[in-house]
Amino acid sequence: MKTTHIALVAGILALFFLASCGGWELAGTSERKASRVSYPGKVYLKDKRVLEGHFRLPHLGSKKITITTQESAKPLTFNSEEVEYMEAWNPNAPEAKRIFLCTPVLGEVYSRKNPSKFRWLTPHKVTPHIIWYYGAATYSIDNNGGVTLMNKINSYSFAQTDYIYYYLQKKGEEYPKLIGSPVYQAGYDFRFEVTNYLSDDPDLVEYIKTNKLGLNNLGEIVEKYNPVK
Repeated sequence: MKTTHIALVAGILALFFLASCGGWELAGTSERKASRVSYPGKVYLKDKRVLEGHFRLPHLGSKKITITTQESAKPLTFNSEEVEYMEAWNPNAPEAKRIFLCTPVLGEVYSRKNPSKFRWLTPHKVTPHIIWYYGAATYSIDNNGGVTLMNKINSYSFAQTDYIYYYLQKKGEEYPKLIGSPVYQAGYDFRFEVTNYLSDDPDLVEYIKTNKLGLNNLGEIVEKYNPVK
C-alpha cells in the first residue's frame, strides 16, 4: 500500500468523523447477522472512479465487494485489490462516514516478514506519526454512527474467522503491521511486538516497559508516539 495512507486517512477523518459520533464496540454475533446488512456509501476505486450506492461491508479477508448503484442495471462486483477504500454510513447517522481500506498487512502468523494478501481495515485513531486500525471478521455501523467489531461472520463461522485484530502503520511505512488481538493471542507478545515496532521512539519504549503497558493501553501508546521529538 502506498505511503500516502497517513494523509489519506487523516483527511478523511477530518472531513467526516465528528466528535459526537458513536465509537467502537467489541461484540459477538450469536444473533446478529451484520454481514447481511447493506449500507449506503461510496466505493473509491484505484482507477479513480467513485461509485455511490448500497453494499455490504467487507470482512477482514473479503476477496470481492459488490455495490448496487442507481445507474447500473445489475450489481457491480470488484476484486478487493481494485478498491482504494470504501466510505459507508448508517442512514440514521449519515454525518458519521466510516472508512474501510483494502491493504496488504505485515505481522500475521504465516507471513511475519512478507505482506499478506489484502485485508480490509477500518482506521480508529490517526496522529501525524501513526495510524491505529481495527480488523474484524464482521463490521456493522450502529444507529449512532459507531462501528461494532464482531469476531464471527455468523453462528456457523469457521475457526479462522474468530478474530479481531489491531494494526499500526507508522508514517513512511508501506503497510500496516499486526500488533495484537484482544480475542486471539496465540503466538503474540504484545509488549514485545509494540516496543519492537516503535523502537524509533526509545523514550516511549522505556515508558511501555516501565509501566508494563498492555493492549488495553494502545490508545495512550499511539498518542505518545513521536519519533521526531
